[in-house]
Amino acid sequence: MFLEYLTTVVQIYTKMTETEILRAIQSLSRGSVRLFRNNVGFDATNKVRYGLMPGSSDLIGWKTIEITKHHVGKKIAVFTDVVFGYFNSFPPN
Repeated sequence: MFLEYLTTVVQIYTKMTETEILRAIQSLSRGSVRLFRNNVGFDATNKVRYGLMPGSSDLIGWKTIEITKHHVGKKIAVFTDVVFGYFNSFPPN
C-alpha cells in the first residue's frame, strides 16, 4: 500500500524539484512507516562524517511489522529505504 502512495506522489509531482518530491514522499511517513532524509557529507570544522555513505539511499527509515503469535507477538522494525533519481538530470541515451 505504501508503494502505491509513492507511485502516486511521483506521478502527480513530476514537475517538482527533487527536493520537493522527496519532501512529498517523506510526508507519507506516518503510522508504521518512518522515513528520514539521509544527508551524506563531512563537517570539516568538527571532523565528523554523517549519513550512511556516499551513494546511499536518499530516504532511510523503517517499517514496523507485528510478528504473529507464532513469533512471540513482538513488533520489529524492518529497515526501509527509498532511492530517488531525478530522471531529467540523466543524459539521454
